[in-house]
Amino acid sequence: MTRVKEIRENDDASEDIHLVLDKLKESYNGRIVGPYRVLLYKPSLAEVVCNTADQIRKETTLESEIRELVTIIVARQIDCVYVWSAHQPGALQSGVPIEVIDSIEKKHEINYKLLSNRQRIAVDFTNELIKNNRVSDQLFDDAQKTFGIEGVVDLASTIGQYYMLGSVLNSFEVDPDPDRPVLSV
Repeated sequence: MTRVKEIRENDDASEDIHLVLDKLKESYNGRIVGPYRVLLYKPSLAEVVCNTADQIRKETTLESEIRELVTIIVARQIDCVYVWSAHQPGALQSGVPIEVIDSIEKKHEINYKLLSNRQRIAVDFTNELIKNNRVSDQLFDDAQKTFGIEGVVDLASTIGQYYMLGSVLNSFEVDPDPDRPVLSV
């Protein structure tokens, strides 16, 4: 159960939150999704995070399977139940093999034979960045050759965005929406 009252509707909000609520609903098909239910306690930050999320989700050079794969890796690495539950179905829908998703969920080694070269580089980049807070020159060069400079910016930004969102969600213990896959932590 969330540690604070979640802000979900205009009725729950002060006047300065109303404009941000409208922006969030526009960005998320009329819904106020998990992290914003607590980020709205600081409306200006919620708005900036939403704008950044819009860039990462809608203006990225990364195809959805890469973005969703990276997102569920971040979710698993930081044990963020909400991000996992929100993105595991998208990873599956976008074409990430179920065996890969299961390996990530169980923290088992991924069978790289099931991945494309782009997916392998994205997996290595994500795991190395989270583990070491940086990536090796060789991996950076491989990522740049594969995704281009703008793609590497998108990749690193996607990792950072979901790490940040996961930190907020975990700190406030925001529960996943009902009827979503639940990550065991």
